[in-house]
Amino acid sequence: MGSNINEASRWLTLPIIGLSFQTSDFAKVALILYVARLLSKKQDNIKDFKTAFLPIIIPVGLVCMLILPANFSTAAVLFNLCSIDVYWKN
Repeated sequence: MGSNINEASRWLTLPIIGLSFQTSDFAKVALILYVARLLSKKQDNIKDFKTAFLPIIIPVGLVCMLILPANFSTAAVLFNLCSIDVYWKN
């Protein structure tokens, strides 16, 4: 599904603007904003594993598992980026 650019069919093209982007780019921005928002909301109890770490890492893992079959490198970079961010906040 999507446009076939450089033998990759993971591109979406916006019909009115003609702008094309990869869906993984949207997932990266959305997931990083999600992690940043949760870290700012849970900064008081960030040391607690159940209330701070699990609600952040489970959605990150799910999104990365969805990206993994199509693009391993993007999934690996995204998971490492989000997990390092959570780790450094602890």
